[in-house]
Amino acid sequence: MTLYETVEGRAPFRGPTPYEVLEAVREEEPPPMTYCGPLRPLIDGLLVKDPLARLTAQRAEQLLQHVAQETPQYATSFYPEDGHSPVGEFPLADGDGVAGGAGTGPLGPPDPPAGPTVPPDAAGSAGADPVVPSRGLAARLRGPRAWAAAAVALVVLMTAGWFAVDRFTTTAGPSLNSSETLRAARERGYLLVGVKGDQPGLSERAAQAPGGFRGFDIDIARAVAKHLGFDTVRFEVVNTQSREYRLSTGQVDLIVASYSITQERKASVDFAGPYYVAGQDFLVPARSTRVNGVADLDGHKVCTVQGSTPEARLRTEYPRILLEPRASYGLCVTDLLAGTVDAVSTDDVILAGYRAQHPAELRLLGAPFGREQYGVGLRRGEPALRGAVCDAIRDEISSGHWKSSYTAYLKPLAPKELADQLPPDQTECG
Repeated sequence: MTLYETVEGRAPFRGPTPYEVLEAVREEEPPPMTYCGPLRPLIDGLLVKDPLARLTAQRAEQLLQHVAQETPQYATSFYPEDGHSPVGEFPLADGDGVAGGAGTGPLGPPDPPAGPTVPPDAAGSAGADPVVPSRGLAARLRGPRAWAAAAVALVVLMTAGWFAVDRFTTTAGPSLNSSETLRAARERGYLLVGVKGDQPGLSERAAQAPGGFRGFDIDIARAVAKHLGFDTVRFEVVNTQSREYRLSTGQVDLIVASYSITQERKASVDFAGPYYVAGQDFLVPARSTRVNGVADLDGHKVCTVQGSTPEARLRTEYPRILLEPRASYGLCVTDLLAGTVDAVSTDDVILAGYRAQHPAELRLLGAPFGREQYGVGLRRGEPALRGAVCDAIRDEISSGHWKSSYTAYLKPLAPKELADQLPPDQTECG
């Protein structure tokens, strides 16, 4: 009812006395909404009178997340300013160890349409019109300005691509032509991969690197793209909270972003891999003498990313720690350097990257726990694509490229802690 009144400017149920208002709540339907925009299914579902049929808290959270998610809807290179090659597009080449990324376009995303626009179902639809622009809620609820033109431009871009024959098949099972994701990527002309932009050694923006991104995850993504027959790959930075949504709605083709394989996530997306296994640790101030073990963090502020597997593990295994969730680990490290939190906790390889950036200020606690298996995320129901990605990871390992990339990007971050890492078994590949 609060959401309804916020977006419509009137209460959903009215009456001259409190009794009549309550009677309207019980018996009457609210007036049709006009200004709700992408909040329509959420508000409608929460106003269902039958408690057994009403929207669940979990589903409501999903819908709110869809509306509130702030990552870009499209690669910013869709909006070139001067007609030159889009920022972030980078042809693949053998052995150079880097890949292109999505640059920050000058124009930004378009405004949304005016009228009620229903967001896609949580499961997503490969052919559904996109409805979640990357702006704040107020901008999403404004009238139309550039959205229609952007939608037409997107359709033109997607239909003007090349149509390839199916050159690959998996070891057994359906042809790659059965993959809706791969067909869309072929029509588009490039593979779109979700990555992180702030994880040193794994996946980070780098102005000096061809294409603007570098890291171990980037090398894995490039190897997969090449195996699938793509000469061009573009990268889109995704946040932790939106990864399942970005995959299920077809906003990215694959995700290679220190994406831990969990049973909960496997209910929404599929994984190939794992291609790396990490443990969880703590990053603390280098000169701190009061923190020498995990027990010393009881009652202290520990920062991690909201909705991540490290957050869930900390709540279970170290309940006395005062959690300080943030949107990214980069923000956590900034707060740690500023002294507003006492430690940062996530995967040891991610922490090692930040420690390498600030060797005089930060140190690893050296108390690893847990196990994080990184996989390549993809939409559910595409076994041929999953099999091909698995083959690409196996080829990367057997060719020695996995070891070379590990030695170049990860081992230098923490020579003692990460020196003996070996490629993991492909438990998600059958």
